[in-house]
Amino acid sequence: MSAQYEMIWRPVYEGRAAIGWTGALALTLGALSFSGLPFKIMIVAVLVAGGIAVYRWVQAVQLWRRHAWLSGRPMAFAQPKNVAKFARKQPDRVWLGVGFEWTEREVQLAYDLRKRNPRDIKLPMPIKKANDWFGHKTGIDERGAEWVMFPQVAGLVIGDRVEIGACTTIQRGALQNTVIEEGCRISDHVRIGHGVRIGRDSVVTCCTEISGSVQIGEHVWIGPQTSIRESLTIGDRAVIGIGSNLVKDVPVGTTVVGNPARPFRQEDR
Repeated sequence: MSAQYEMIWRPVYEGRAAIGWTGALALTLGALSFSGLPFKIMIVAVLVAGGIAVYRWVQAVQLWRRHAWLSGRPMAFAQPKNVAKFARKQPDRVWLGVGFEWTEREVQLAYDLRKRNPRDIKLPMPIKKANDWFGHKTGIDERGAEWVMFPQVAGLVIGDRVEIGACTTIQRGALQNTVIEEGCRISDHVRIGHGVRIGRDSVVTCCTEISGSVQIGEHVWIGPQTSIRESLTIGDRAVIGIGSNLVKDVPVGTTVVGNPARPFRQEDR
């Protein structure tokens, strides 16, 4: 994979350089008839100007062709409230909010991957095994195995102004999309399971484990090292204390702490 960074949508400076060197070549050819310089020097100048002009024209044409190819690719823009509808129709896409910023590394990686056959792109073995494991369900397959593959057919939707920390895993939905609504802050080393929905402007701090199909409301704060079992509902403006283990739903505006988590009372201070 190429390590060189290339900004596809920059101005085609090569075209301007090609025009300039073509003009220099024309002036050099015209000077052959009346210049007092030695003929050999003029021939060298013609060859140099001609070679650079051809090289710059090749670069400019290649970049123009890429512009034309990319301009014909489909690109969709949607309001956050409509993203889930589009994502259901195109479950193989990842939708990124306006606040998502690509560095030069991500742009180069996407450009290099676009030129490769998808069948040639292989995941590292540990990552591939992890994805396979979390895509299983209990049952008996044709080989008599207890765990059988369950296809992941939904997608992942990330809203605007979402921040996601290092070493965080967000799994695509199994039957319904995994959704991170706008303004959320996801810290480091967080795991978010299949089909989870996190409401807008919520905060999930480091080392939190959120199992599949959990529904989290808006403006929720979840403390570090919290564990949340599957299919629970956490109401708006709820606060989950540090190291809590949630095994029941949390009502709107409630603060819970402990293992198992229970409503916090002033006399517990």
